[in-house]
Amino acid sequence: MPGYAYDVTYGQDTYIYVIDNGLNVQSPEFGKIERKIEWLNAYNVSSRTVDDSGGHGTCVASKAAGWYNGISKNSKLVMMKASLKMADNTWAFAAALDDILEEGRSGKAVVVYPRSSIETYSRGSSELPADWSSIREIIQDLLAADVVVVTCAGNEATRRSSALDKVPAVWASKDFPLIVAGSVTNIGEVAKFSQGAETPNEVVWAPGYNVECAGASTQNQKRWGTSFSAGMVAGLAAYFLGHTQIPGQTAVHMRDLLLTTAGRPISPRFGPKVIWNGQDSSSYVTFNSTPPLSTISFLYPQSNSTIDQRNF
Repeated sequence: MPGYAYDVTYGQDTYIYVIDNGLNVQSPEFGKIERKIEWLNAYNVSSRTVDDSGGHGTCVASKAAGWYNGISKNSKLVMMKASLKMADNTWAFAAALDDILEEGRSGKAVVVYPRSSIETYSRGSSELPADWSSIREIIQDLLAADVVVVTCAGNEATRRSSALDKVPAVWASKDFPLIVAGSVTNIGEVAKFSQGAETPNEVVWAPGYNVECAGASTQNQKRWGTSFSAGMVAGLAAYFLGHTQIPGQTAVHMRDLLLTTAGRPISPRFGPKVIWNGQDSSSYVTFNSTPPLSTISFLYPQSNSTIDQRNF
């Protein structure tokens, strides 16, 4: 993204837990990062680290914290490798909570769940299936433990409804500060597939159409979907953590921040506010270098803080 700037001091000592199919560690997106990617594997998956055949988890992780395409390049990744089976998803949330508490990462961790429920449950259902009731309780425990939790709005706007109608997205509220990510196009309009348009002020909007990210091979891919918007939103939340912590209220504060001040329209003519890290590259001096997959510009402002700009 031309002109993208960020503060290199942000996001340090933070952790992004990605619940997905896997992550391709052979992608250059992760090879340049001087950090260990941690792994926790569910019961129904293999322990291999390069078998994300569809590239979904790899794309989400790269948008969150990848070296070239990521929002929070200082964050450490924890891959919660889980199949689509409900038992694996329940395990992933519970294992993330246990790991965060055991490692003392409260106030420094983001869990991103770039999935939504199957159509057996919707807003009109009177009772949650048992597995989803368990997941809701675990998410509540995560939020109470000062963990930020991000999920996707869903991609069924053209086929079903533009409203949020699947769990866990429908649970989000002021009292249940789950963050829901919706997708906009490159000109800032709500993407036609993205749900959440009926309550735009309750959704955090991020690019999700034709986004570039790491994939199942060593080459970048372009994809669409609110899952990848969720990866970017999770990255921005981690980017701000450490500078916005309020013990006992981290999840509430982060949701409020991302829904209000941490966003601006891409164009005044179109759509909702889109995530923004608050940095403006126009006032910085640029020094260029050319790594293999992109052009990186390191920006140094007049003050003592350090900004890094990357053109993708």
